[in-house]
Amino acid sequence: MSTLATIALLDTKGRHTRDLRAMLTQAGYGLAADMAADVAIVADGPVAALAHKTRSGTPVIWLTDDTDTRNFAGALDSGIDEVIGADAWETEFLARLRPLVRLSTMRAELEQRAAVARRFGIEVDTTPVAPPGRPVVLTVGAKAAAAAQALANDADLVSADTVYAAESLLSERDMHAALLDCDDDGEAVMGFCTHVRHNPRLFNLPVILLGARDLEQGYRLGASRVFEPGSDPDLVRASVLALVRRQQTRLSMRAALARFLTGPAQDQETTVYTGPFLEAYLADRLAVASEHGRHLTLAVFSAPNIEGIRTQFGDSAARHLTRQVGEWINGLLRAEDMVGRTGPTEFTAILPDTPLAEAEAVVHRIAGILAYTDFAVAEVYQPVKAWVQAGITAARPEDDVAALLARARQAAC
Repeated sequence: MSTLATIALLDTKGRHTRDLRAMLTQAGYGLAADMAADVAIVADGPVAALAHKTRSGTPVIWLTDDTDTRNFAGALDSGIDEVIGADAWETEFLARLRPLVRLSTMRAELEQRAAVARRFGIEVDTTPVAPPGRPVVLTVGAKAAAAAQALANDADLVSADTVYAAESLLSERDMHAALLDCDDDGEAVMGFCTHVRHNPRLFNLPVILLGARDLEQGYRLGASRVFEPGSDPDLVRASVLALVRRQQTRLSMRAALARFLTGPAQDQETTVYTGPFLEAYLADRLAVASEHGRHLTLAVFSAPNIEGIRTQFGDSAARHLTRQVGEWINGLLRAEDMVGRTGPTEFTAILPDTPLAEAEAVVHRIAGILAYTDFAVAEVYQPVKAWVQAGITAARPEDDVAALLARARQAAC
């Protein structure tokens, strides 16, 4: 059975892990060895042994009956990824776990791509570097703006009166978190969460809801943290800062991943990886998926009408359209996914740690966007369409690179 990721639960009282094991297994997660016996209570001091208790990139979640601000801040300073109340229900627990797993995948990606890059003579510094400048927190609504004043020493604050104004601001600059007040228009705020999670540029943005009456709905629609009316302001502040730091880490790892796309790894005519580099990486990823029981999906995008564009308008037009199709596919996927050119008019995407059903939704969305896009091609004085066919498949234990690619291509026919 494939798993989304392995996580480590820090349970100082030793009882919550047993209760959660079945739920996590059913949701597709593996569980690292119980850490309760060897770890001191976080509130009493740093967890010095934590680094020795987990494999690289394994998310560590502290389960506690007491999530006050001191415990929360102390846990994060000790290297723990998240603090979750032991009474959290399944929807909240899984919602708060999901972004940690994606960060874990990004860390693994850095190591995996570095190993392949070295075989191609590419040496890349994979050390994540914090983005320059102070983080930026967007607030929506008067109460959110007031609550954010406690963050003024740690972040730049940008305010919007409505979610519609917030959407405009998000299109103009990068934000590290969005803090929204549910009091004025709770329905619009919930809609904003859904919009962010379906926007390929914004879907990793931490969204924090204040004064929510329905906490479960907020998490179900994509909020990162949901606070009911009257929540401790200090806990809200600590939570926002934790999410901001996590977003900074994500952005720095995204920048590090982008450094591999250079020299013999980059296709000369597009902004994606070469076929040989992608296939070498895929072979390594197949080995990891097989050994550790991890999800791995592969999608093939083919645009056969590009050859017709070549016949009608020439090689330059065909190359320009091919480049744009590759850029769009790459831009609509996550930083931890890899896109390579595996044929004259074919692109292949590798989605690590992604179940087939989740990947299918992403691939169908991309194919739909491409189908309705009018491309502007140099020296062609009319809109141009790309007839994109998409096929997707999940890796099987017996697969090699050729078999997996062949099955994805067959699915695209």
